[in-house]
Amino acid sequence: MMAQQSHQPNRPTSARVPRRSKPVSIPQTGPRRLFNPDQKDVLDTFLLGIPGVTAGKAFGYPVYAISGIMFACLCGEGVAIKLPQKIARRLIAKRADVSEFEPAPGKVWREWIMIQRESAADYMQDSDLFQMAIEYAAATAAAEGASNGANGGSDNRGKKSAKS
Repeated sequence: MMAQQSHQPNRPTSARVPRRSKPVSIPQTGPRRLFNPDQKDVLDTFLLGIPGVTAGKAFGYPVYAISGIMFACLCGEGVAIKLPQKIARRLIAKRADVSEFEPAPGKVWREWIMIQRESAADYMQDSDLFQMAIEYAAATAAAEGASNGANGGSDNRGKKSAKS
């Protein structure tokens, strides 16, 4: 008769992972804000006056959209906007107050830029970029609508309706 061995499958027997004695804490210089309310006031006044632009929230952050497509987001001390990738890359290379939008560490959104201005009122200097972002989002929405139109304007995706 063979003796049974106490063995746990898929578990290495020789390697042990050391455990930390204390949790690692990251020092903070002050409370981190989700967004700057002064920036929101300025952008609400400017953007919500444009026909079709709506305000909402995504992951707790204020966002602006047109035809259901988000084109701007307030995040931390800056404003992120969605632009064609070539324009976004050019602005990142050209302007010191523009950087890649990285909503999570290591996760860069290619078509998005982060603008960080000294004061909330200074974002009005970027009105041409906001207008470009609105036009880009509207074109994206129109393209998505056109692709849905190939299905007869419905979201049935080739399914037969109950009436047929």
